[in-house]
Amino acid sequence: MGVWKRGLSPVIASVLMILLVLVLSSVVFAWARGLVNDKGEEIRSSVSADALCRAVDFDVVVVDKIGDDYEFEAVNRGNVNISSLRFRIFPGGDSNVVNSAVGLWAGSSVAGHVVLTGVIERVEALGVLDGELVGSSSDVVCAKNPVKVKGA
Repeated sequence: MGVWKRGLSPVIASVLMILLVLVLSSVVFAWARGLVNDKGEEIRSSVSADALCRAVDFDVVVVDKIGDDYEFEAVNRGNVNISSLRFRIFPGGDSNVVNSAVGLWAGSSVAGHVVLTGVIERVEALGVLDGELVGSSSDVVCAKNPVKVKGA
């Protein structure tokens, strides 16, 4: 009696080839996606906080004052979003910092108010940027380029 030598049927061979192609394409897709995500994080972290702070361009003008409550208008002429403002008050030699929740989108203006107490010689506004822009978990305060608050 002879031994019948049989191969794979063409249907089974086609199914195995299709499965092999699907597995290989999913592996390549997962690798490429990880590569793109790594490059995105690398680009985000390469933007320095100093470079973003140099791109900040805004003005703050006091429009009304009732007691210690200052009504102001702020205009962001830059292309960087400012998440909030900090006001640095100079009553004499030292300075105090007052936080404001007012944020400015790039190219927008906003009105707000802040309470500034004591004798005030001059007031500076500092832009606070979202730390995620530079790959940090904490906010970035642009203290090197303060803006003089007009009318304070």
